[in-house]
Amino acid sequence: MGPSSVEIIVTELLDCGARRLVRVGSSGSLQPQLPSGSVLVVTGSVRDESTSDRWTPTAFPALSHPAAVAAMQQGARQAGLAEHTYAGLCHSKDAFFGREFNRGPLGPTNQAYVQVLRSAGVLATEMEASTLFVLASVASAGHVQPLSAGTGAVPVQAACVLAIYGEPGSTITKQADARAITVACQGVLAWDRCDRDASTGIRATVPGLAQGKRI
Repeated sequence: MGPSSVEIIVTELLDCGARRLVRVGSSGSLQPQLPSGSVLVVTGSVRDESTSDRWTPTAFPALSHPAAVAAMQQGARQAGLAEHTYAGLCHSKDAFFGREFNRGPLGPTNQAYVQVLRSAGVLATEMEASTLFVLASVASAGHVQPLSAGTGAVPVQAACVLAIYGEPGSTITKQADARAITVACQGVLAWDRCDRDASTGIRATVPGLAQGKRI
């Protein structure tokens, strides 16, 4: 739970030989067009946490590999959930009540910050994606390959699939969980096919990859 735990878990998984990592978790929507019960395939994340700062400078982007995004999108289509699945940016924080719910003396400052993210088009808020993406990028450092090498030539890739929550324990929240898990499972199968067929793979440029568009 949170970026510090992600750093420990992902580092140990990589040490054990893991090379394809998927976070499936909960999030809150920052946009009215992204309803509770839907699913977000994260393309990149705002680094509003300090854990990843111990690995790279803050200007370093936290991005999911295009092949990982494409695989999760393909999973949504194969599961018949494209109508409920979106793709775009999320916000990764390290303070839940302070940053998102404006608790404490810095409440007005935190509220203003989140409003800036909304105005900039960030779709959802959670706590793990940015650290996951940065660690995956660092683990693949030095592996620069042309497109002809296939997406499988990138050693470590990470994906993030988020359930957009409503009220805790509500039917719509349970539905979001079920949809996100289904998308991720189907996405992993698509990812495996992509890696196995390096000559063709899954096309990274697919309809709906644009920010906030259904896929």
